[in-house]
Amino acid sequence: MAGRQINVRGTRYQIQEEIGRGLHSIVYSAQNLIDGQNLAIKMISFAHGVTGSKAETISRRQTFWKELQMLLYLQPLNPYVIRILNYDHNKHHGIIVMERGDTIRDTLVQNLLNGTTMPPSSMKRFWLQMVESIYYMHQIGIVHGDCKPENFIQVGPDGSALRLIDMGISFQLPPNVTRQILTAAGTPGKKNSYRKLSYISSK
Repeated sequence: MAGRQINVRGTRYQIQEEIGRGLHSIVYSAQNLIDGQNLAIKMISFAHGVTGSKAETISRRQTFWKELQMLLYLQPLNPYVIRILNYDHNKHHGIIVMERGDTIRDTLVQNLLNGTTMPPSSMKRFWLQMVESIYYMHQIGIVHGDCKPENFIQVGPDGSALRLIDMGISFQLPPNVTRQILTAAGTPGKKNSYRKLSYISSK
């Protein structure tokens, strides 16, 4: 895929290198060939996996549409959610074009390798943005489900603005429910999965 050009709803992009990988998706760095903007392209595979079943393909398509619709819904409601620039799909892939940046985890690891520390002012700024991003989510009853340093990226000219990414297992709580108890969430080993145990009502 690296080095190829793709057309997403009339806009051509140059695919560069792979920068992330999930269970059914790969994220590439890319460039908009019209304005030169650097960005990221997430490609979700609809192909059959190990089981080779039609149900698996349907599940992957549903996951793609769920994440895309959640991101589009959150754009005007949460300033800390990754900005969607373009999207499309075909019989093989779902494609989401979005902002590009390094993860907070990458920054922390680089500091450790260099034997340096993040300035206290930067720590405070990032921490406040992390808390506010989740606060905005919870205000409208949405749980991210996989909140970790890998899912916050730094954007902007100086990398000081954070964006929350990866809404694949996020979910919305029913009305009058304050939390949902799960057996597991996040990234438990090789696959993301969780099972509902009960709802806890605010009444």
